[in-house]
Amino acid sequence: MIFHKTDYIPVAAVPKTVAEFTKKGFKILLQHNAGQAAGFDNHAYRQSGAVICSSAADILTQTDILLKIRAPNKSEISLLPNNRFIIGDLRNLT
Repeated sequence: MIFHKTDYIPVAAVPKTVAEFTKKGFKILLQHNAGQAAGFDNHAYRQSGAVICSSAADILTQTDILLKIRAPNKSEISLLPNNRFIIGDLRNLT
């Protein structure tokens, strides 16, 4: 399958990946409608074991590992507890 740049909408995790992590004992928190633009609805993520949160703040204050497509902004970083991991594109982190 060939993807054109306009066809590709990135998400940090697809439902299949969420299911694999939850089977290994991870608790996955996902922001409401985070995968919608990529074709994954909240129901698919719930079925995979994710907990759907109403806001990013709910996730940021509880996370040990943050998986994110874009670098977190300063306000998001301020919500993260100390000594947490961020996985994602950090090139534009300011």
